[in-house]
Amino acid sequence: YFLEARVTPASITTPVDILKATLGRPMSEAILDPAGRTLRTHHRRGGDGVHRACTCGCTEAIEAVFKAGEETGKKAFIAEAIDDMIFFVRCHVDRIAEYQRFAEAMTKHLHARSQSTPALKAYLESLEQIVQQIPQECEVQKENMKSLDHAAELAKQTMALTLKTDPDNIKTYAALLKAWRGMGGAQDYVLAKCHTVTRQLFQEAGYGCAELPQAVAIAEDIRTRCRHVLRNPDGYEIWADY
Repeated sequence: YFLEARVTPASITTPVDILKATLGRPMSEAILDPAGRTLRTHHRRGGDGVHRACTCGCTEAIEAVFKAGEETGKKAFIAEAIDDMIFFVRCHVDRIAEYQRFAEAMTKHLHARSQSTPALKAYLESLEQIVQQIPQECEVQKENMKSLDHAAELAKQTMALTLKTDPDNIKTYAALLKAWRGMGGAQDYVLAKCHTVTRQLFQEAGYGCAELPQAVAIAEDIRTRCRHVLRNPDGYEIWADY
């Protein structure tokens, strides 16, 4: 395999060795970075939890229980599945918050650079317009993404249906399922958008400095900041190979 292992003899030259020798440490580390490519997990209990910990997966597992009329007997299962789902939502909320902090810091950085380097104002303002898509999208989807308090209320209402068997439980749960998935789906969308915007910023910073030698150092700094926030991506960010 192309990655060197602990038992690989020092006398063996691997493709990774060649890459390091050819590109040098700074560039090769950015390309390799296996730790940064590790996806963060959504699974609170690993393999013991609901296989798909997303709101779609958890609500589907819970729905099967209600359809079988077993909600009172499987109250503990439903409670665990809800906890798995809330863990998933919390992971999404935390990751989106990371991107929001990144966007805020990057906006301030670009604005300061624009003030101190008037010759690059057009270049920097074009990048600022890109990064502003993150807070704009978060604001547009704010109502749809809801909050952890809203998730807690949905959990309370879902668990209330396990107190007694009732023919109407499945109908009531269907409405809750829609609410759970609406919240999770909006968060999925925003998270993917944050990732793609950051990748666009990374790319445009490089493209835009092609004919602006004085902007190269600034572009390198911007791309480094983008690469940092893109490390250890959420599985719903579309690309892990940044």
